[in-house]
Amino acid sequence: MADTQSQQRTKRDILQAMMTLLRKKKFDDITIGEICDEAMIHRSTFYRYFQDKVDLANTIIYNLSEELLGTDFRENVVLTQVTHFVSDNIDLIRHLIPESQSKFYDEFRNILENLFNERANNPAYQNDPVVTLIKQSSSQPLMISFLANTIMGFLEEQLLKSNIDWPQLESFLISIINKLNAQ
Repeated sequence: MADTQSQQRTKRDILQAMMTLLRKKKFDDITIGEICDEAMIHRSTFYRYFQDKVDLANTIIYNLSEELLGTDFRENVVLTQVTHFVSDNIDLIRHLIPESQSKFYDEFRNILENLFNERANNPAYQNDPVVTLIKQSSSQPLMISFLANTIMGFLEEQLLKSNIDWPQLESFLISIINKLNAQ
């Protein structure tokens, strides 16, 4: 049974409330009460749509992954897409994954793995340096895992900094991948 427009709007309001709060504070510091206040709903309404705040955050992460997978930059460079995505959502990501022990670290790593896998199989990305590296690997699944884990760890370290030079970071990552391709 499809949700009514009212139900869709309520769910969207709850998601937006959580995203607004995540731009200001860490996930662990956000309460259900704050989410409800921000969304202007009763607590019982929250529980009609989500089991708990982890379920809500997982829905946000799923939506973000769909957004990233749907990204299509003219340059068709996966690392450009990743750095733009992270820079556009930096406060939200900082507050979801403050460290690798975060509940959501693995979800973001999986998003990168899915992105690399999808791009490796997409004809529009066959000239991308990441795709080239994956395609030339003796084990594509291992290369995808290696790249996702390495980039996730690197980005995690960068997220700790207050001032990130995104163009420099993007250029650095692309140059590393190009050097690996030259080997």
